[in-house]
Amino acid sequence: KQRALLATLLSTPSYWPCLELHGWQGVGEQLNALIRRNRWDEVGALLSDAMLDTLSVSAVHGEVAAVLRERYAGLADAYVLILPPTDRDDAAFAGIVRGLREA
Repeated sequence: KQRALLATLLSTPSYWPCLELHGWQGVGEQLNALIRRNRWDEVGALLSDAMLDTLSVSAVHGEVAAVLRERYAGLADAYVLILPPTDRDDAAFAGIVRGLREA
């Protein structure tokens, strides 16, 4: 699900400089072409695991804030977090937000 969301964002030309920085400039154009042909179910497959690891952060709940702070120190002044789909992880999510605010 997150792979498809990231692929959708990266299909937009304004995100292509990020891809170019890592040598993946052709991927944005391929993603854009798939979406223009309404082939949404195929976009996620164009992102390799290496791309996903480079362009997103993955960690267990208790480590997310620290990983974000370490990775983006001096580069980011805000974060966009996707809310959990259910309230099952609300406490963990609140901990992430607290950890980012304390930084």
